[in-house]
Amino acid sequence: MKIYSYETLDSTNEFMKNNISKFEEYDAVTAETQTLGKARRGNTWVSQKGMALFTFLVKKDENSSIDDSEYLKLSLIAGLSVIKGLRKIENLDYMFKWTNDVYLYGKKITGILVERVENNFFVGIGININNSLPEELSETAASISEITGKHYDIKEIITS
Repeated sequence: MKIYSYETLDSTNEFMKNNISKFEEYDAVTAETQTLGKARRGNTWVSQKGMALFTFLVKKDENSSIDDSEYLKLSLIAGLSVIKGLRKIENLDYMFKWTNDVYLYGKKITGILVERVENNFFVGIGININNSLPEELSETAASISEITGKHYDIKEIITS
């Protein structure tokens, strides 16, 4: 697994999809900011500096005996992996909300977007770490830093 880091991308998912030939399975792309972050159902993901923004690649081997329905669980697996990694950094009461969100004390801190192109699955994850969210989102979302009052190492969180 290699991690490719960029300062700004339109979208980590789109970048990886458009450059698929450069990546191996489980490689990841990170960006400090995204200009066209995506959410499910075509919604826009608010992307700010201070977030953990990354996409990793899962390839389905053409000879795989794994049924396509198993790949539908990627969002759940990604969410539980995010929680496990965050607990290594700050052991708090994170909760996975089906189908693609992680919450902390009732506030959304993570969004997950899984996209499929042929036998490639792009798992995009955005975690609110050290950013301040816009006022209009303050009722429903927060960053971990806003909740705890601490500053976190984003690279450490991505690699955990």
